[in-house]
Amino acid sequence: MTKAANVSGVHLPKGEQVWLLYGSAGRYPRHWGGEADEFDIRRPRNHQHLAFSRGPPLCAGIPLAELQARAVLRALASCCSHLTP
Repeated sequence: MTKAANVSGVHLPKGEQVWLLYGSAGRYPRHWGGEADEFDIRRPRNHQHLAFSRGPPLCAGIPLAELQARAVLRALASCCSHLTP
């Protein structure tokens, strides 16, 4: 059952379509300032993002996703020694 909602001061009527754009995730200028669009592997971990949800329905796959990301980055670093952070 859908119902009306208010998201960051924007009223969303019942039945309104909402598009989620993951491409903008982690690019919040108020939080990261002028570096919001830059990838920095040394950037401090931010647990305020919504990629895996928040609260009681938290995604159970978070540990697996983090493990996979670490494995990919290690493999990339071992075969591409010319890359620097």
